[in-house]
Amino acid sequence: MESDLPDLTYEPSASDSAPLLPLYSRTSRTSEDDSRGSDLHNRLKLRQLQPADLAAVKSLCYSSFPIQYPECWFNEVVSSNSLISYGFFDSGRHLCALIVAEVKSIAQCNAEDRELVPYDPSVFVVYILSLAVDAAYRRMGLATRLLQHLFDIAVNLPPYPKAVFLHVLSTNYQAVKFYKANGFILHDTLLNYYRFDDGFGDGCTYVKYANGARPPRSMQEMCRYVTDAFAYPARVFYKMFVHD
Repeated sequence: MESDLPDLTYEPSASDSAPLLPLYSRTSRTSEDDSRGSDLHNRLKLRQLQPADLAAVKSLCYSSFPIQYPECWFNEVVSSNSLISYGFFDSGRHLCALIVAEVKSIAQCNAEDRELVPYDPSVFVVYILSLAVDAAYRRMGLATRLLQHLFDIAVNLPPYPKAVFLHVLSTNYQAVKFYKANGFILHDTLLNYYRFDDGFGDGCTYVKYANGARPPRSMQEMCRYVTDAFAYPARVFYKMFVHD
């Protein structure tokens, strides 16, 4: 995935389509690449997901993820006002990429995610539930552009969330590589987080901090801080009465 595309800049609404950016940011391109990129530029439209997109959302998720979402999840994605759900559509019909996220307070997060930031019930975060791209449209920068769009409409505006995070299967190396390339860092590994028909899979929590936030201090850092605090008077005493 390209990670150096310009920002999407527009005020979204249910009926608007985002101005699209040039595809294919590779350093060496052929005239065929330019022609294909220009063609996609004219065909792709970014808009909010709607109830009429239910079948398309199901199809893309089923082909992209090894886990099965419940029916109620799909209905919420296309109809709930509490979720941020956008997709790229080719020629206005074929859903080729989507992102689903929600803004919530850290107090509303699951227990394993409440240590993403120093605990404060008034702090908000963004949780990415799903980010998928049709296999035929991958390596065109669509996932990066959806991610940037999420930052534009949910992170860089009130309530100014302090972190964006997600869970990913630990063996999904392509996804892990993509998130790392876009500034996400590993926060935690969740053993047996995903359940499949034939067993379990470990999950990883990746996070990108925003709006001035920083990772909470680790236990090692806290111990070092306490040690330094107690050691400082001893160092001063040594310099004043022993070293002299």
